[in-house]
Amino acid sequence: MSEPFAGEYGKGGTFYGLTVVPPAAYNAVVKTINDLGWRATTHAVGDAAIDQVLDAYEAADAEHPIAGKRWAIEHLFVSRPAQLKRMKKLGLILSVQDHLYLAAPALKNYLGAARASQITPVKSYLDAGFLVAGGTDSPVVPFNPFFAYYHFLTRDTITDGIYGANEAVMSREDLLRMITVNYAKLTGEADIKGSIEPGKLADFAVLSEDLFTVEAAKIPTVRALLTYVGGREVYRDQRLRSLAYYPSGSRRSIVRARVGSLETHMATYIILANFTEQGIRNVKDTTNRADAFKDMARKAGVTVKEQYWTLGAHDIVAIVEAPDDIAVTALGLSTGALGNVRTQTLRAFSKAEMTTIVGKMV
Repeated sequence: MSEPFAGEYGKGGTFYGLTVVPPAAYNAVVKTINDLGWRATTHAVGDAAIDQVLDAYEAADAEHPIAGKRWAIEHLFVSRPAQLKRMKKLGLILSVQDHLYLAAPALKNYLGAARASQITPVKSYLDAGFLVAGGTDSPVVPFNPFFAYYHFLTRDTITDGIYGANEAVMSREDLLRMITVNYAKLTGEADIKGSIEPGKLADFAVLSEDLFTVEAAKIPTVRALLTYVGGREVYRDQRLRSLAYYPSGSRRSIVRARVGSLETHMATYIILANFTEQGIRNVKDTTNRADAFKDMARKAGVTVKEQYWTLGAHDIVAIVEAPDDIAVTALGLSTGALGNVRTQTLRAFSKAEMTTIVGKMV
C-alpha cells in the first residue's frame, strides 16, 4: 500500500505491506514475456503493488507495445485516479472479483473504513472506459457468479451492509457482460464463447430468475436450472426433471415439456422448438402407430424428417419440417379404452398459449 495499514496492523504507521517479488526480478520476467510475444496478467491488490506492475508494463511497452494484446491486472482492490490514466495508456484489461462481499469486516480492520468502502471500484473502472472482466477468484471465495453480480450492483456485503454506494454499477447489462463476453475477450476466446450467437459454442445456462428484472435482494439465491456446454446438456436442476432434451441433428435442438391432459382422452407433450424444425411426440400408440403418426403429420402439412422410438417403444419422437406460421405443434394419438388410432388429433399452439402453459408447468 502507498499508505500504512490501519490500526494495530499498521504498526504505528510503519507497515505498508510486503513486496512479494522484488521489482528487478519481476521486471525481468515481464520483459521476457513481452520479448516472447506472450501476454502478462499480474495479481495486484494494493495501489503500491499496482505501481510496481505498471512500472514493469511501461518498461516492456517501451520496447514492444502491449496495447491491444490483452495484458491485464487481476484484483485491483485499491487504486488511485492517476493509475487509471497509466493503465488506459497501456490498453490494459481489468479483472475484478467480489472479495469485499464476503470479507468486508476483515478488510475494514486492515485498511480502515474509508479505504475499505472503495475496494474494487468497478463503477470507476467502467466509467473510465476499461474493458472490465468479472470473476469470483474461486477457490479463494465461492464460485457463485451471482454473488459477484449482486455485490457490484448493490455494494452490499454478507455481514456488514453497504460499502461505497458510490461505486454501485446501475446497469445490469454491463454487469452481465462483465461475467460473460468480457471474460471471453480477456482470454481471447470471444469468437467462440461469451455470448449466444451463430457459430459459437452454445455455452449457456437457463436461470431461475431474469437477472435484468428480478428484485436485487433475490439475486444471491438465483440458480442455474439447465446448463449447456458446446450445445450439450451437462446439468439439470431436480425441479426440471419433467423436461427432456433431444438433439435434432440439425441447426437447432428441441426441448419438450409434458403438461398433462390438454384434451379429453389425450395426454399431449408440448414441444419447444424453432419455427421450421419442430419436434413431435405421440403417446401410447397401437401396433400401426408409426404409419398413423406419419399420416397425422401429413394431414397437418408437415414433413417427418426423422423418427425414432423412446421409452421402450411406447412413444415416438420425430423431427419434422413445418410452415413458418406454426409456432409450436403437438401431435398425439387418443388414449381411449381401445387406443383407436382413428381418433388421432393435431393441435397447433400459439406463442401466447405456450408462454402460459410453460409458465404454469415450471
